[in-house]
Amino acid sequence: MEEVKKINGSNSANFLNARHAHFHSLVYKMITEFGIEKVNISPALSEEYRSNIDIEIDLNNESRAFVETPQLAEADSERDAITVYLFGAIRNAMLSPVLQAKAAGEALYLLIRPYTGLHGEARDRQTAKTEGLVLDLNKPANATHIATIGQTETVALLDEKNKTYQQIKNGLTNLRAVEDLEASKVVRPRTDANYQSITNYIFATYLLATDETKKAEIATLIDHLNQLIAEQKTAHKQSQAQKTKKTSSEEKPAS
Repeated sequence: MEEVKKINGSNSANFLNARHAHFHSLVYKMITEFGIEKVNISPALSEEYRSNIDIEIDLNNESRAFVETPQLAEADSERDAITVYLFGAIRNAMLSPVLQAKAAGEALYLLIRPYTGLHGEARDRQTAKTEGLVLDLNKPANATHIATIGQTETVALLDEKNKTYQQIKNGLTNLRAVEDLEASKVVRPRTDANYQSITNYIFATYLLATDETKKAEIATLIDHLNQLIAEQKTAHKQSQAQKTKKTSSEEKPAS
């Protein structure tokens, strides 16, 4: 009995947005290169599929770009100015004729030296490193040195501005996530429905083909689709496993 080729389930509904769009882009490319007319897919269905894929890609691109606003830039600029001022004050204290201030400046300089160039760091990295700097500066001995050179309020202001920056960033990220989720709820099911219709046409055309050459060509297309599906499902599982491992590592208490 002749083996009947079937298109395997893709599980694409569980893919994250970027992989979902990527998977369907590869499917679209594969079937258009094969020839949609060979498997009775209408130009209208093909164009609708392409359109929905493009919308998904645009959403993903917008999500990556949605990280800059005037408010965020202003918070970062203020944070930079305070950082530069504080570091300058510490360096100036090292030159003070007052011995207590000079000693405080020298001790603080050793602390800030690893943070040289902090204001020029990538913003997320700067946020994390500024948190660490403020924690160091607020340790009792260092806080005493900071008070000696009159910069206690500056450190507090740096902490405030760093937190303000992160709050704005978190707000933008959450807003974008909500907008993406709502948009994806609409477009992803449309893309999946197009895909289901297309694979139905491919399978039906293969099943009803009487020309052996044509049937063999469609069988090869099905093999290629199944290979793509297998690769994408494996990649999805690996990314999920890595995410779980990372989360577990972050939650593991320090020994």
